[in-house]
Amino acid sequence: MKNLKGVAILAIVIGFFMTGTISADGDWTGPEIRWMGPTENMCLKINASNPSIGVRVDAEDESGVKQGIIWLKKGHHTTKGAIGTWSRIWGRTFATATYAPPVASYNFMLRMLGRGEGEFTLMAEYQDIARPNTSRSFLHFFTDTSSPTIRITSPLNNSILCKDRSLLVKISSSDPGCGIRKVSLFFDRVTKGGFIGSDTSSPYEIIVPKARFTSKVHKLYAIAYDKAGKSTRVSITIKPTRICLMRMSIKR
Repeated sequence: MKNLKGVAILAIVIGFFMTGTISADGDWTGPEIRWMGPTENMCLKINASNPSIGVRVDAEDESGVKQGIIWLKKGHHTTKGAIGTWSRIWGRTFATATYAPPVASYNFMLRMLGRGEGEFTLMAEYQDIARPNTSRSFLHFFTDTSSPTIRITSPLNNSILCKDRSLLVKISSSDPGCGIRKVSLFFDRVTKGGFIGSDTSSPYEIIVPKARFTSKVHKLYAIAYDKAGKSTRVSITIKPTRICLMRMSIKR
């Protein structure tokens, strides 16, 4: 009996090295899937000169990798859902009649121009040769095709302001692609000397110190920077000519 058991184990080991597979009784899990690029939540700038992204996915299984399929869907997803709402963008069978590789790697270019911008989900489905067992892995990334929008909401253009008070500037900005990285405010000129400050979260609000007011007319420049590296600039004119002393309350 011991000799027969030893022969059976030896046959399984030899079969694995010869075919890349093992008995189904020894493999109850699907392939291990690893996304090698892009990285999770990566922001990607997409334009006519750079219309595609490089995708690499690896799969590993002790009994051998049979096949893999990659799906794409707009938005953030963690389950496959209805098959009709996903786009199949790639698929390949790795196994042959006599061999299934323990590791399967593949690179391909995914064209994103024309798909819109914002968040996307890639889903990898890989199957091993044993039962077969199936695994899924999700990768989320953002694409950006347009520049951000920005507007100074307060004060209004050509506003007459108090020159003896600091000024709170309110800015509205958005980006449908990767989102806003920061909003910066400049006073009179877009240089290091004209820089007032930056805000990285909405609502965007930056204070101009009253010491900056030296003439009757000044310019405010607001610049929005998105996470893909694009920017948009707007400007308004302000006139800090009034004196608005603080009212003092007198106790009786």
